Amino acid sequence: MPKINNLIWLTCCLLLFISCGSNSNSDPSVKARSSAYESDPYEKNYLPQDPALARFIVAPEIAVAIANLSFNANSIDEIIKLTETNSQSFLNSLNTVKGCTAKIINYQYPLSNNYNRNVINNEQEYFHSLDIEITISLAETKDIKQRLNQINNCLEAIPKQNNNEMVSLTLSEVMPTIKDVNQYRQKLLEAKIKPLQEVAKIPNPPTQFKATDTRCTSQGIVEIVNRSLNGIELNIDFNCSRFGYEEVVTEKQ
Repeated sequence: MPKINNLIWLTCCLLLFISCGSNSNSDPSVKARSSAYESDPYEKNYLPQDPALARFIVAPEIAVAIANLSFNANSIDEIIKLTETNSQSFLNSLNTVKGCTAKIINYQYPLSNNYNRNVINNEQEYFHSLDIEITISLAETKDIKQRLNQINNCLEAIPKQNNNEMVSLTLSEVMPTIKDVNQYRQKLLEAKIKPLQEVAKIPNPPTQFKATDTRCTSQGIVEIVNRSLNGIELNIDFNCSRFGYEEVVTEKQ
């Protein structure tokens, strides 16, 4: 009987030793973690862009926003007066700020709402709206702080509506951009070609290495792939392929 007890005791000690040994090398607070974003493409949207990657970024030249003014009144004459007074006040207030311009880009003729007619006095309600494009110049700004100040100076000039139930204002997000993407086409192409030229100039390449087997084409289509007050990232279509290795396709008999 004592031999059996000793055997059980030794077995427990052995199991305890194995358990402690396996935990000594695995601290629960420090664990190797696989990159979830490699298997989940949606996770990439939450990651910062790698600064080591080659990117073509230029400073934003302007910022654009759209203001929508909506009006309602009981007659055509009243709503037209509201439109003229408020839209002119809006344009005058913004156009007097340095680096800020505003213009009407869309106009909806006053429409009546036949379903809201007041049966007692036979009054009818009319609706009307217009869109105003606000353009803010960022040409003289050097960093994000100056760009924010310029944008705030412009938007703060928008007239307050003072809880006027007959006039409502909605403002879109401010979009930083540049005036013309095509002005950077040549520089974008040069940036794409430069790595290929460096590869072709490798000193003493092996005999099987032929950089000249690569041909690239482009239609010159420039697009904005990312934007912020920090910079506008551009890209251009640029397709490369190897030639001289045509695959011979034979039909099966």
